[in-house]
Amino acid sequence: MSEVALVTGASSGIGAEFAKLLSASGYEVILVARRSELMAQLAQELPGPAHVIACDLANEAPSLASKVAALGLQVDVLVNNAGFRHAWALCRD
Repeated sequence: MSEVALVTGASSGIGAEFAKLLSASGYEVILVARRSELMAQLAQELPGPAHVIACDLANEAPSLASKVAALGLQVDVLVNNAGFRHAWALCRD
């Protein structure tokens, strides 16, 4: 059984790149983000098993654990990449 990595913010950018690297390294990946269409496309491109969970962590974070549990997988690695755009603006002021 392969190890499982959960990647938030996986629909594009750094999150998608982490998912690609982890999948290429033998991890089964769980892709989490708001945009299910982009994650579904990414999941098809990955060399290993991938699962898509559409979830807006700003509003639905408490439900993520139950959605992961429903897959019957235990997460070994977490890449917590989800965030919101306003944080950068606050930091630079």
